[in-house]
Amino acid sequence: MGLFFSSKPGPGIKKDAPPAKGLRLFFQIIFREFFALIKVNFLFYAFCIPIVTIPAAYCAMTRITVTMVRDEPYFLWTNFWQTFRREFVKATVAGFFYLAGIALAVTAVMYYRQFLGSDDMVWLMFPVSLACAATLVFFGYSLFPMIALIDLPLGAIIKNAFLLIPLSFFRYILATVICAVLLALGYVFNPTSFFVIILLYPSLLNLITVLCAYPSIKKYIIGSDPHDDDGEGEVEGAGEATVADVVAVADGETGEAAVGDVVTVAVAVGDGREAAVAVADDYEGEVAVADSDSDGDGDVGASV
Repeated sequence: MGLFFSSKPGPGIKKDAPPAKGLRLFFQIIFREFFALIKVNFLFYAFCIPIVTIPAAYCAMTRITVTMVRDEPYFLWTNFWQTFRREFVKATVAGFFYLAGIALAVTAVMYYRQFLGSDDMVWLMFPVSLACAATLVFFGYSLFPMIALIDLPLGAIIKNAFLLIPLSFFRYILATVICAVLLALGYVFNPTSFFVIILLYPSLLNLITVLCAYPSIKKYIIGSDPHDDDGEGEVEGAGEATVADVVAVADGETGEAAVGDVVTVAVAVGDGREAAVAVADDYEGEVAVADSDSDGDGDVGASV
């Protein structure tokens, strides 16, 4: 789409290159996707104008940053708009209750902080409210990536997001510290930092949280890919899978996806366990999905 949204995929990486992780992956993304991060910021701002659309806009931005972390091709406008439209209701409902919970927890922290030392009960309630606030923040790190990426009922996603907290605890702490430092620097150097904050901060902070949350989502929810050791899912909706496997056509049912997108398809495998299989889609935006259960009654769901 000309100056702002190109219809051509990025340069990608070498076929045999080992997958980057941690700080190396972070700086690779910053170097490779710097201008895309700025573009997705402005898309996020534009879609936040009605205010009520903020959760869906954040979910759409998360879809882009998750794709960056996964090192997969994407089309900025197409993937952003499709995720915004498809997950609007789910993201809005989840976002409303999430923000309400955060607001209540922060209010409780500020309230009990004022009365520290006045009552023994306050000494108990203050750390409890602080722990609740931290838990909700951590919960959000995996909530929106799963909404954007995985086709599961909202209740299952919420349950999984809570179950992933102890499994990703130290990564969540790291993400929180890094984001807090960046926010503090932005505040200290304001107004000098104003333009940096406007141009980069929302997508950059989102990228940091996604980078810390996605490894557990991949391991316990989606499954493992060819570069990783085999792992079994331990959270609802998870199972053994091979990323980039193609699901064979059995009953002619098809799903739809964006050009170059990766579709998360939940299938019932022969032994009855659910697997999440990432399927690389073709240019036409169609991918055949089918039941691989021997008796032909497995459920199939596609996130497109």
